[in-house]
Amino acid sequence: MKNGFFILIPLFAVVGFILAQGEDITFPVAELGNCTSETECRAYCDLPENMEPCLDFAQAHNLIPEEEITIARKMLTAGQTAGPGGCQGQVECGAYCDDIDHIKECIAFAEQYDLMPPEELAEAKKVVQALERGVQPPPCNSKTECDNVCRLPENMKTCITFAKEAGLMPPEELAEVEKVLSALEKGVTPPPCGNKTECDEYCALPENFETCITFAEAAGFVSPEEAAMARRTGGKGPGNCRGKDECESYCEDPAHGEECLDFAIENGFMSAEEG
Repeated sequence: MKNGFFILIPLFAVVGFILAQGEDITFPVAELGNCTSETECRAYCDLPENMEPCLDFAQAHNLIPEEEITIARKMLTAGQTAGPGGCQGQVECGAYCDDIDHIKECIAFAEQYDLMPPEELAEAKKVVQALERGVQPPPCNSKTECDNVCRLPENMKTCITFAKEAGLMPPEELAEVEKVLSALEKGVTPPPCGNKTECDEYCALPENFETCITFAEAAGFVSPEEAAMARRTGGKGPGNCRGKDECESYCEDPAHGEECLDFAIENGFMSAEEG
């Protein structure tokens, strides 16, 4: 499942003067009205009438990503010098479009001026439609904030339900998410992680093992028998491997064959006769 449920609109107002780390720029800057400091140059470039020279300067000195330059030039071509709600400048427009109350307006603005890739625009519209249907959103107002909020166990049910109802998850993930929701409804505390990589790292720590195996069993990701086996070994396999993929990789190495066989017999995964 994608992290975050609100789409940050790529802002056209990216002409704020951004000094690249290590960039050797000498003040005053003739191309920018002879501004004499970063603050003065930012102020110069936040004025709509100065957008074009500022974009040229930013592009020449690689101060702004090329895709943001393209967005800004689209706005210039359209004769548009203010963002949604009349915002000006990267900071102001970023704050305006991070507010959930403005998401519909910002998405409409992005669509009108072709500022978002089609797939991102479609996903953003799903968010708006879910909100209009009254689906309870997570308690957050921006993508960054939602990423952090949805890692907290107490918010996971709301976040997952919203993502599901908004259609933000691919079909192949729905079955897995239903299992997670089932475990949450049972009152089982989930691991405080937001994606597979984070959860793998969290659950690899011995002190987190019981939280992870209890939730995995409640969600049906492992059977009671598999959970019992995992508890018997502390979640570790031969060579202290963790997880099915890591242990399979370890035991596929002929050099570890005898060690893996002994481990399986010792922990009751197979009998000595089978070995």
